[in-house]
Amino acid sequence: MQPLRKLREAGPPTSKPAAPILSESVLMHSPILIRPIVGREFVAITISNSSHSQDNPGQCIFEGKIDDRTTLLRWRVQSKARRS
Repeated sequence: MQPLRKLREAGPPTSKPAAPILSESVLMHSPILIRPIVGREFVAITISNSSHSQDNPGQCIFEGKIDDRTTLLRWRVQSKARRS
């Protein structure tokens, strides 16, 4: 299991345990941002903030190794809002 997936599925992490598993030059793309998040410190904080803003971390629906340095994780997150 990919270390970031393992960390997130264990519960909402702080940036401290997230940082060591990231490369210093990590680049995080988000579908809601127009620019990537760059660097270990900023990506670790983003991961922590994202995890704490959700009651349920969701279900990992895809884990794929793109190359020896790149892994793609895709999550399905349940919305808090109820539909009527």
